[in-house]
Amino acid sequence: MKKLSALILAAATLAPSISFAHQAGDFLFRAGTATVRPNAGSDNVLGIGHFEANNNTQLGLTFGYMITDNIGVELLAATPFEHKVSLTNFGEIATVKHLPPTLMAQYYFGNGEDKLRPYLGAGLNFTTFFDEKFNSAGKGAGLSDLDLKDSWGFAAQAGLDYNLDKNWMLNASVWWMNIETDVKFKDGAGNNYKVDTRLDPFVFMFGVGEYNEKHRDNSLVYLLSQVNEYIDTFKKHLYKNYFLVNVIDADYAYGYIINNVAAKNLLQYLYPVRLEADAWRFMQQRNIVKLKAVIPPAIMLTSHCEQSTLEEERAILLQKRISFYNEQYKKRSFYIKVRMALWRIFVRPWVKRIRP
Repeated sequence: MKKLSALILAAATLAPSISFAHQAGDFLFRAGTATVRPNAGSDNVLGIGHFEANNNTQLGLTFGYMITDNIGVELLAATPFEHKVSLTNFGEIATVKHLPPTLMAQYYFGNGEDKLRPYLGAGLNFTTFFDEKFNSAGKGAGLSDLDLKDSWGFAAQAGLDYNLDKNWMLNASVWWMNIETDVKFKDGAGNNYKVDTRLDPFVFMFGVGEYNEKHRDNSLVYLLSQVNEYIDTFKKHLYKNYFLVNVIDADYAYGYIINNVAAKNLLQYLYPVRLEADAWRFMQQRNIVKLKAVIPPAIMLTSHCEQSTLEEERAILLQKRISFYNEQYKKRSFYIKVRMALWRIFVRPWVKRIRP
């Protein structure tokens, strides 16, 4: 009894901290200054030199989603960047605009209650060029018909969020993008040229961010009996040899601690209450509750559970239960389908999953 009381107390003390920030299901919006610093280089151009490009700063926007408390995805967007293109030993000859949307898979270090959340990311960049124009100097040299080919390439990222409160954060981040393109143009005699060119810029962003609270209502359930499957990778020490883990599947886990918000959510969803509130995986996928489990289990089943007077009634209701949840599964929202697809792609293959 003392052991169980200690576990309950330890789990309860975690409840306020877990609700702080960077939780599974959170949407993260960031905005700030984004500065592109190209590391330009190219083949020799007309025997004069190689292409160079200056820095440019624009409004940067990122849209992120936390698949788990530690793994997220993020899309980088911005207002169009404009660069002055120079030729070494000659000077400025053109201007070019581009947009570099970048999709990243991210790993956040630490826990949701930490004020500082450093993270690393890797992903894919697509850069589209437009409004390519030679200036008066370029035209004076007889150059025309400037065109840059769109680019696909690898991208890497490092960043840091400083959580001000449960809604706001400060952010600093840097990207590196592999951008390679073919620069096409004509000279005064009408000859066509194609020059292999790389930009490979660093992008520095400083800004503020906001958490979307739609799925952050602190609806917490701590499972104390055995679960079907859990993630061992991000476990948190709780008490002696007990840990708190993220749950994948825990149907029919009967021992738990539940807070008022979770109890209210379950009652609202299941009312009138005709089914047992133990389809935990189903409830978590729909953001009705958020699950954690104590490992190893703090409550074990005994032989008396097989002699329950409720078994006959449960057998009668079993078919209704199966039909109900099958029907609800078919009615999954687009949001749930996308979230589960992201989980299967970016999380499931990379974490240590345990089935007791």
